[in-house]
Amino acid sequence: FWPSTVEGEEALNLDGMRKISNISGGHFFLAKSDKDLPEISRQLRKMLRAHYQISFVVERGPGESRHTIDVKCRKKSYQVRSRKGYIGYLPE
Repeated sequence: FWPSTVEGEEALNLDGMRKISNISGGHFFLAKSDKDLPEISRQLRKMLRAHYQISFVVERGPGESRHTIDVKCRKKSYQVRSRKGYIGYLPE
C-alpha cells in the first residue's frame, strides 16, 4: 500500500522495487488503498490467462559471466516479458 509519509515511501524504496520488477520480467503494482486491489487482481488475471514458461538449467561455477536474454516473437502483436539476463554457464 502507498506509504502515508515521505519517510515511509523512502523506506519502501519504490524505485528499487520497480527496477527489480523490470529486471526480473515482472510487474510492479502499488495499491494506494484497498479499493485498488480489485483492479490489480483483474490485471493479474488478464496477464496470467495466456501464460507460458520456457526454462533451462544454468550450471554455475568459477568465472561466472553475465549473459543476456532477448526473446522475440514472429507476431508483432504478441507481448513477451522475460528476464534481461542471468549469471552462469550455459548447460552442456
